Amino acid sequence: APIPTLWMVQGDGRLLGLTYAPEEAVAGWHEHTTDGSFESVCVVPEGREDIVYAVIQRTINGSSVRYLERMAERYYATLADRRFLDSFGTFDGTNTGATTLTLTGGTNWLAGETITLTASASTFAYPATTDKGDQIKWLGLYRVKITATSSATVATGVILDSFASAPAAPSTVWAWGRDTISGLGHLEGKQVQIVADGVVLQPQTVVSGEVKLRTRAAIGSPSAVTVGFKVHVGLGYTAEAVTMPPAIPVDGLGHGRRGSVTHASIRMRRSAPFRVGPLGGVAQSLNLVQEADDFTGDARELVEGEWSSDKQIRMVQTDPLPMVVTGAVYTVTWGG
Repeated sequence: APIPTLWMVQGDGRLLGLTYAPEEAVAGWHEHTTDGSFESVCVVPEGREDIVYAVIQRTINGSSVRYLERMAERYYATLADRRFLDSFGTFDGTNTGATTLTLTGGTNWLAGETITLTASASTFAYPATTDKGDQIKWLGLYRVKITATSSATVATGVILDSFASAPAAPSTVWAWGRDTISGLGHLEGKQVQIVADGVVLQPQTVVSGEVKLRTRAAIGSPSAVTVGFKVHVGLGYTAEAVTMPPAIPVDGLGHGRRGSVTHASIRMRRSAPFRVGPLGGVAQSLNLVQEADDFTGDARELVEGEWSSDKQIRMVQTDPLPMVVTGAVYTVTWGG
């Protein structure tokens, strides 16, 4: 649940799934590969979903290791919760304890003003300076960049987002935004993909269990350091879906008859942008289905297909974001 799937491990280390839609009497196979090999799999009911667990053999920092990994739930509440990565770790800077922050020293509480942040318990790194450049988000709305710390409970910062009004009282509703994510020793030496607050950042290599957060920079420009309040870091993979050869009400249902796909209407549900094109096309050269970042609905795309007897299209997602396709209808130009 919520999707009936039978899971199994093949001898070559691939994870196979057989999904069955009983209302349509349709079954479909899908395979899953990772940086390593699957050795065993089981499914455990947890809450609203049945969760897949797998034992995976990986080579990390020159050593062979085995990890027990858990598939993330299909459901996610916000864009920042999207985590389409393997062996990922999550940093969530949300304050979940009783520690309060008090903000003082502002005049008009506008961007650029320097203020003081006082915590009710040890919160800031001191005498270390590792908090410098990180951010605090106040009430989920207003960001303050830390410029210095004078003790474990007092820091100085610059307002990045103008406040609607002066903070009236201490609050427990705040979060850390970090420019360095640690605790990634299980992926030491691996190039990882990063999603921070729902935005895909530049891939990085894990060094000493850490990665630096950098935006995707334009060609020829230096990468910009950024911060993330909820960050997912893990091994990337490519999601790919290919349509079946179409059956058309002509002689032999059109099988073996050459044709070219010219347009496709793709129905999506909570999907990020991805690429679509003819089967056999290089992923980066396929047309980009660029609707909203969390799009539900139909998108009509030019496919520019090649002449073939299969007349299939390919949909590819190379980012660690969702590609949820519930239907595809396309136009075929027929040849001889």
